[in-house]
Amino acid sequence: MTPSELVLYNGLNIQQQYFYLINAYAASTIAPAKFQDAADGGKQDAFRHSFFHALNTQHLGVALSRSLGDAHENFLNNPILSKSMDLHNNEQGRIGFLDLHLDASEHDRPVIRVDVENMILNLMATGNMQYIKNGVLVPTNQ
Repeated sequence: MTPSELVLYNGLNIQQQYFYLINAYAASTIAPAKFQDAADGGKQDAFRHSFFHALNTQHLGVALSRSLGDAHENFLNNPILSKSMDLHNNEQGRIGFLDLHLDASEHDRPVIRVDVENMILNLMATGNMQYIKNGVLVPTNQ
């Protein structure tokens, strides 16, 4: 965690801290199983960030997910391209989860983790997320 992220994390209650760590673990273990490309800047990275923030939105809410995600990206020497990609994909995960939750609520069913995984994969297939290819940000459907 970055120093500013750790300050926010330490202000969370024990249940929020638990979910934050469990969500990070889930994202970091599921992403490599879905994508075998570069963990930094590739589609795996895009999936990991958006999936993590979709789960954080589910368990912590939009505001905490955004605050923690922004704090994680705000560190000295974070390359601007990587930061831009990560912030974009974090937001796509949050928006995607809210849409997924609304749809599930209309059908009177809970959102389960596989729903979140599939939603992120769909966002990637439609190019709503970004990754770094040949030094530029490109949609994940390329």
